Amino acid sequence: MPPVPPAGGLPELGAAIAERTRRDSGYEIEASQVLVTNGGQQAVHEAFATLLDPGDEVIVPAPYRTTCPEPIRLAGGVSVPVIADETTGYRVTVERLEAARAGNTRMLLFVSPSNPTGAVHGRAEVEAIGRWAAGTACG
Repeated sequence: MPPVPPAGGLPELGAAIAERTRRDSGYEIEASQVLVTNGGQQAVHEAFATLLDPGDEVIVPAPYRTTCPEPIRLAGGVSVPVIADETTGYRVTVERLEAARAGNTRMLLFVSPSNPTGAVHGRAEVEAIGRWAAGTACG
């Protein structure tokens, strides 16, 4: 039986991902900061399991993939949907996110392009949402 790789992924792969991140984006990370998963859903689940305490709220733009709220619930968190519909092109705004924020909001689950709608937030929208989340949304 072959040896079992480390839970976070092979060190060589982490080093290669860190190097590519630096090369392609200019963002410096260490290989030790890289966590390799078998897919996005596992990564989301592990992030929630690591970062949420019971009762913490996660803002989730909706519509969303049906599996999005479950890892939040499994981690003891509470999903707070923010509805985006055809009138907004299925895109959320900082104003709508801010209206959903409460004292126990800890995270924002933001996906663009969106599954299931395919809506894509423009660069300016993503930057504004990122600035909002970094400045106010996480506790």
